Amino acid sequence: MQADGLILAGGKSSRMNGIHKGNLMYRQESFVDRLVNEFKKEARNIWISYGNQVHKEYKGCKIVLDKYMGCGPIGGLHAGLQNSRSKIIMTAPCDMPLIEMKLYYFLEQFLKPQSFGVVPLTEGKIHPLAALYRKEAAKKIEQAAERADIIITTGGVSVGKKDIMHEVLEILSCEKLFWRIAMKPGMPTLCAQYHGKLLICLSGNPYGAAANLELLVRPVLAKMSGRTDLQLKRVHAVAENEFPKKSSVTRYVRAHYNNGYVRIADGSNASGILSSMCGCNCMIEIPAGTERLNKGDRVWVVML
Repeated sequence: MQADGLILAGGKSSRMNGIHKGNLMYRQESFVDRLVNEFKKEARNIWISYGNQVHKEYKGCKIVLDKYMGCGPIGGLHAGLQNSRSKIIMTAPCDMPLIEMKLYYFLEQFLKPQSFGVVPLTEGKIHPLAALYRKEAAKKIEQAAERADIIITTGGVSVGKKDIMHEVLEILSCEKLFWRIAMKPGMPTLCAQYHGKLLICLSGNPYGAAANLELLVRPVLAKMSGRTDLQLKRVHAVAENEFPKKSSVTRYVRAHYNNGYVRIADGSNASGILSSMCGCNCMIEIPAGTERLNKGDRVWVVML
């Protein structure tokens, strides 16, 4: 394999009482020393990313510092990819000293010409720092960091094995602002701040994502852009049919508004179903604690 090796050794060592993780010992070798010796079996050049402060120099290795500060490991990944002249880079975090070259040989089998990298997935967890990347990936990371005013994702925000966004935020050293909101659909919405940019992670359920795009993201975009036409529009209406379910939290039901009256859409209101949104132009807001919505009740309606 013609590749460079990149050891991600930045971080504040806040969980290690100021002791740098790379200097911890395993069988009379530091973590970084073990990774350096493993990469020497194949790598043409070995880079060590230290964030903004060099902790130790290693013979035969090149040091690289972050261009984008405060980004966590993603900043080190970008710096290494940008400085390396190799088309392919093997990456390893300094706190995984038992990584062996056979991991990268295995990943190489799945590196397609059109892909920017291959990331291992074990027991439902992704490991983007112990991976194989093409140098072109640096450009994509840089574009996202510089151009995006806000980052919006869907899926992976609940508590199952495939809900990876919590781990992603930790890897990126994001500041989590909140997780879960008292509303249906879209209760598991996650919000964080990354490198000064707002990151909103919506539900993976289609209607949950659609509802929260309207209720949460639209007002944010209106504020950021100064466009009043993006603000939510709410009107009163009279319900033409009933919704028999109890609403323990505020619930938003897809519906059609016309001249002061609103009718709940036919079909399922489940958050995983989007087809019943066809023909809808609003959502009925049912307050928390409502036992049932009856025909003739006066309700608030959020226009789409």
